[in-house]
Amino acid sequence: RIPTVFGPYSRPGSLLHDLTERTVRNAVVGENVVGKDDNMVGLPRYPRRDGDRYDLDNLWKRRDGAAEGVLEEVVYVSDVAEAIVAAMQFKQDLEYPSANDLSNGPALFRIGSEIRTSMQDMKKEMERHLPPADKQEASLPASLFQGDNRNSNPILVDDDPGLTIYDVKRNRDLLGWTHRTDLREGMESMLAWHILKAYPFGLPPTVPSYSSFQSLLDNSHDRGSLYHHSLPCASGCQWDSTICSTSAWDVVVDTANEITKTCKYVIYTVDLRPELDKIRESAPSDRNGWEDMFCKIAFVSSSSKLAESIYADEWKEKKSPMNVWNGKGVASHWNVVALPGTQYTMPEVERSLAKLTPTNLFHDGVEKALFVDHRRAMVSTDQAIGVMQQMKMKERTTPKKRTISDNNAKRKEVVTIPPRKN
Repeated sequence: RIPTVFGPYSRPGSLLHDLTERTVRNAVVGENVVGKDDNMVGLPRYPRRDGDRYDLDNLWKRRDGAAEGVLEEVVYVSDVAEAIVAAMQFKQDLEYPSANDLSNGPALFRIGSEIRTSMQDMKKEMERHLPPADKQEASLPASLFQGDNRNSNPILVDDDPGLTIYDVKRNRDLLGWTHRTDLREGMESMLAWHILKAYPFGLPPTVPSYSSFQSLLDNSHDRGSLYHHSLPCASGCQWDSTICSTSAWDVVVDTANEITKTCKYVIYTVDLRPELDKIRESAPSDRNGWEDMFCKIAFVSSSSKLAESIYADEWKEKKSPMNVWNGKGVASHWNVVALPGTQYTMPEVERSLAKLTPTNLFHDGVEKALFVDHRRAMVSTDQAIGVMQQMKMKERTTPKKRTISDNNAKRKEVVTIPPRKN
């Protein structure tokens, strides 16, 4: 059995998650302006569908006793994970023979941290770290949690669901586990995670609480795991490089930007198989100026047969740095860009990165990028132009009639084209 869990990675919609999210947002816009400053620079883009999501009365209704400040037991999320792993390895109980009696079911462990607080006090402590923007100059009360707020009196009532001294000793003796994170450390990590979630691509210097946010991030005791799970790869991450997750794509960002700096449109494909030896042709256009508007890029594995056949002289014989020769080779009208790793060594999320978030791969001047899977289909420049023109068509508000000629059947048919929105 696990009590209230606090810390990062909380579930959206839960009381603690939305209470923390409310604190971070209010530190930017103030406590009484939620939903009114959506165009403010640096405002975290939280969902607008929940108009009363941050209303305190609505938040307190989600848990019995929250509005009245009822004390409850809380435990940090990483400590819970360690306790579960320890419980999974439990085999026998020599000091407590009843734990070996499975006639009434498996052994039961009540996991806790001896930390008791209320949701009201949690709110006050979070606002001590991040006061609302319209109250940041006001004097703040002393911290409610100078220690880790352990409950000094054991809970001995038989039907009380709280943690007892007996449970604490039993968990320590049987599992070798006790909580390690106090309320202050856990609170700071919880706030830090929400800041990273609100600003995954970097903290804008225009944010009113910039220094408070940065201080929480710098001092978080769970810093490494927070950044690993919260931030995108360095290709799209604008925090300092020490806290962004690295990616094989990072080494080709400059190359792809250089190739596309004069292009209006980009057609690109990704094939990271090491056995790749050729790529299907994207037929160029004969029309004047059309081909010049496009850049065609094929991202392939540096271990592929195709990359080796194109760049073997550069990297094997001349031993030139990758950024010198990469992207200059051409195959079937594609600029071939090689990156380290293969389809079999890269996780799925990394293999799909260029398809899902291509913005940072290409130059800022690129208007549109079209991904094609060359193994399934291919588009020519003329076909791509048709797609781009279709995307630029004006909205059609009323139905229109068109006459379609069927030369084989030697007949004409009038069809109605429905309205179309952009």
